[in-house]
Amino acid sequence: MALRAAFDWPELEFVVINDVAGDTATLAHLLEFDSVQGRWNHEVTAEGDEMIIAGQRIKTTQERDIDAIDCLAATL
Repeated sequence: MALRAAFDWPELEFVVINDVAGDTATLAHLLEFDSVQGRWNHEVTAEGDEMIIAGQRIKTTQERDIDAIDCLAATL
């Protein structure tokens, strides 16, 4: 919900989404079609380990150890 709420804020850039519970395709679907909030006004697709929202690519990981995620490498 935080991503949905702040995605269009120009001062924020989302570079990595970490969720141990699901793969990228599942996360993309759940982001676009929320059972409580309804359908989001941005198209969300999955390609490999990246989620694409309104043309912006965001890397996804399923890492249990948060220190193992290299956010800088994800933006390269």
